[in-house]
Amino acid sequence: MVTVQCQFCLSQPSVPSSYHGSYEGPWRCPTCGARHVIRTIMSGVVSVRAVDKLGMPEGDFPEGVSTSLTEMVRAFNADAPRAAAVMLRRALECACVDKGATGRDLRTKIAALGGKLLDEYELAQANGIRLLGNYGAHPDNDGLDELTEKDAKRAIDFGTHLLCRLYPQRGG
Repeated sequence: MVTVQCQFCLSQPSVPSSYHGSYEGPWRCPTCGARHVIRTIMSGVVSVRAVDKLGMPEGDFPEGVSTSLTEMVRAFNADAPRAAAVMLRRALECACVDKGATGRDLRTKIAALGGKLLDEYELAQANGIRLLGNYGAHPDNDGLDELTEKDAKRAIDFGTHLLCRLYPQRGG
């Protein structure tokens, strides 16, 4: 059995038997979905190179949060930073609902988690993600035409850190 280590989630799944022998081409991690290019020779992995720029964050996320984060990762890796920002916002709203926050809009739901699950700094982060996602969904003078990959990545890093704190990986 030939295994390969995913460059994002670090899992070590086996590769299909069709990859044994000599193979160079695409491979997608079955655990996190990250795309790679692998090269095998004589039933051994010679090289693994990640193609994606972003991997799936690790946490024990409920389904709504996980589905939104998966879509966020796919959007970012497809060079769609505005779509990634909108999906990050959606993941945050799913988390608020899952954690019992109530209110008519996301601002109210975020405020409901203040003092209970989010400190002042995290509340500010969550509201920043909310605003960025709102701008992505409503394009009137939002300034997102200038949203760089670096800006989107920074927001994603803040957002996924916050979500991973709310939903730590089991056993971690």
